[in-house]
Amino acid sequence: MMRRTNRLTPLSRLTLNLAASAGLALPQRVIAISEPIDLFGMPYYSTGTAEILTLLLALPLFLGALLFQRGSGWRQRLRRAGLRTLVLLVIWEVATNAGIYQTSQRMQRVCAAHGGLRIYQPIEARGFLGSGSIEYWHRAGFEFVESQASDGVIHWTMVDGRVDKRRVHTPQALYRLDSRTLSVPRLPGATRHAYAVRALDDERILGELNYYTLRPRGVDRLLPLERGVWTCGSRTSNADAARFGPSYDAMDLIHATLLAPP
Repeated sequence: MMRRTNRLTPLSRLTLNLAASAGLALPQRVIAISEPIDLFGMPYYSTGTAEILTLLLALPLFLGALLFQRGSGWRQRLRRAGLRTLVLLVIWEVATNAGIYQTSQRMQRVCAAHGGLRIYQPIEARGFLGSGSIEYWHRAGFEFVESQASDGVIHWTMVDGRVDKRRVHTPQALYRLDSRTLSVPRLPGATRHAYAVRALDDERILGELNYYTLRPRGVDRLLPLERGVWTCGSRTSNADAARFGPSYDAMDLIHATLLAPP
């Protein structure tokens, strides 16, 4: 399910008020991070800041061009001022959206090639290393889970309906959940969040989940409107995030890769 935020910062409200005073009725969702525009089948990652600034600059630019426009008739002056304003706004739109378009293309390629949930070898397991939420995983059918500690491993089980934990020197699990966060080459503002279920004996990957987050860049950062992120390939707990495409999380990876005993 996609989520859209509409909480406005003070400057966001000021922008709306200025637009309203200029006769421009801007809905709140225009200046909040929301779904990308579908541009010929490609998600276009933009907050719409450039378009907001275009609307706010249109009248001042037109009045400035009209003030310094020379001509005998007022109709000719209006026409020339309007044409010059239009040319300036088109140049502004192209200049501000060129980088956003390039980033959107790269984001789409990365997400299509590497994003999402990929299961290579589902396998039955009594438990796994990488979690301490035994109550949840016990209900899902697992006998135990384990979590890494500085001085060993904590082994979690349920005994007579109560959580029981003890420290062990080596894990009893045969599989573990790994996670890491990486930057994405040639994609400023993007981060790769990688999860993998591995076999402890030979490090082979049984399943993996890769999702990407992208923060507003370029002109989208000129106004401190919504400080959210876009993501692809995962469900996220970030309340300020807008999510697109299939949504998964680490729990989905565990459920799909490690099968609890019947």
